[in-house]
Formats: sequence, C-alpha cells, structure tokens
Amino acid sequence: MKNRLTVYLLIILAAVGTAYLLLEWNTEREARVVLQQENARKAEEVRRLKEDVAKLEKTILEEKAVGTPPPPERLAEVFGTEASPPVPAEKPGLPDSVQKLRPEEIAALTMAEVEMPGPPPPHPLDCGALELRIRNFFSYLDNKGFSFENGSNAYFKLIMEKLARRLPIAGETLNPEDVLSNAYHFYRTLGKNDIRSIKDILDKEKDTMEQTMDYLYQHHDRCQDREQFLPSLDVLYEYGHFLLSTMGGRSYLFRMGGNLRVVLQYYSALIVHEADLREVNRYGLDIRPYLSKLEGEIKSTRGLYFSLKYVGMLGEVKRSYRTEPQG
Repeated sequence: MKNRLTVYLLIILAAVGTAYLLLEWNTEREARVVLQQENARKAEEVRRLKEDVAKLEKTILEEKAVGTPPPPERLAEVFGTEASPPVPAEKPGLPDSVQKLRPEEIAALTMAEVEMPGPPPPHPLDCGALELRIRNFFSYLDNKGFSFENGSNAYFKLIMEKLARRLPIAGETLNPEDVLSNAYHFYRTLGKNDIRSIKDILDKEKDTMEQTMDYLYQHHDRCQDREQFLPSLDVLYEYGHFLLSTMGGRSYLFRMGGNLRVVLQYYSALIVHEADLREVNRYGLDIRPYLSKLEGEIKSTRGLYFSLKYVGMLGEVKRSYRTEPQG
C-alpha cells in the first residue's frame, strides 16, 4: 500500500512539475514574442523618426535656399540669355511626429546622423552649353571693365599656368619652413597685383561665383576640356590636397568669406575623391573624415543656393566608400 501511495505521489509530483515547466516555457515563449514585437515596434518608430528628421533637414535647407539665387536677368547678363536660376524643389510640410516636438527637441534631432537624400538631379547641360556659358562669363568680365591684357579668359589661363608651375608643398608638417612657404604660396606664386585682381572679381561678382564654379566643375567632370578652362586633374589634386590637409591651405580658407570657403572645400573634396577613384591619390589623403564635417558646414551656411546639390553629392561620395572601402 505504501509503495502504491509513493508511486501515486511521484506521478502527481511529476505531473505538477511537467505542468509547471510547460507553463513556464509558454510564459517565456510569450515573453519573447512580446519582446520581439516591442523591439520591432521601436525599430519601426526609429525608422519613421529618422525619415521625419531627414525631411525636416531637407525642408530647412530648402527654406534657406529660397530667394538666394540671382534673378534670371542677372544670370542672363553673366552667362547668356539661356541661363536660368536653379529651381528649388517643392517644399514638403513638416511631418506630424516632428510638429509635435518642442523646439529644443527639434534642434537636437536635426543634429542626428541621418541619411539625407539629395534632390532630384536637374537635366544636365551638354558640353556645348557649358562651354558657351563659361565663355559668356569671361566676355561679361571683359565688358565690365576689368583691364586684363588679351582679355579675362587669357588672363585666367595665365593664372592657372603660374599655379601649375609652382605647386604647394605636401607633407609640410615635417618642416616648419614648409609651413611658412605654404602660408605664403599664393602671394609668392601670383604676386600682389594678381591677388588684388582676383579679389576684386570675387568681391564684385560674388552673387554668381557659386554658379560659375558649378559650370566649371560640370565641364571638368563630364567634358573634354578643349578650351583649357581648368588645369589637369594632377594640378587640381595638388591644390585640393593643399586646401584640405595642410596648415597653409587651411589658413587661406579661414581668411576667406564663409560661403567661398565652404564651396572651395566642397570642390576640393570632390577632386580628391576623383583622384581616389582613378587611383592617382598619390598622397593617400583619406577624405572620409572630412565629409560629415563638411556636410554640417554646408547645412549651417546661409546663402548657398546649391546646398541641396552639395549635400546630395557628399552623400553619394560617402556611400561609395561604404560599398568600396579603401584597402
């Protein structure tokens, strides 16, 4: 009898234990499911919030860009009658999730690292149209009374030749004398009169300089330079490296106005990136650390009417290094 009771007791205990284990297992499984669902919900909220932040940053850039391009008649005066101002993208409304936030929360969100898509690219000008606009720019300078012997186009080619013949020093930090040489590079290479003439043009034509540089870079990037508007990639790379990574080059940038400084850094980064792609980055300059900082400067600089284009291009450059990291 006692043995039978013991067996019954063991069976009951085993059944209770099994039931308890099954209950605990089910509870644990349900908890895991709930946790997974909660994590998925939070991940979706984060994804939506990042999208909203990206839209907000895009809206902020668009609002800064509105009204800054020169009027059509000004662009026609400088680049010809077919030139027209860049058309800003249609402004989207602020996302609901962002509208509900306090101002200080919005300010914090806009500093987050988000992938910001660039604007839809405009229909590119063909090489003939680009050449015409650049030639029109030089003709405009001639008609404005800038007294250059043989005209402004020939004068700028002479400037480019001087800069190509005497390059700045790479690796200046190894020698204090090299730092000083780079700090006075443009003055020693061009001279006081050339620097004064260039500064005069930049001061008087600053409202169209951004567009002029855009046309010149487009022509360099996509066209055969039969007109020799710019020096070779090798020379451009030397000066891109100089402005981005040497004390002398950075000192020149800091002495410039905010907009020109940022735009020169932007094109310097594109030139070094091009050299990287063509495997002629002879100094091995890694521009990845510069990209996010430069993007932040562009976003915080007022009066750049190609801000969206710059940010979009820098985003493409950053993505190219993610998919094809340097060895």
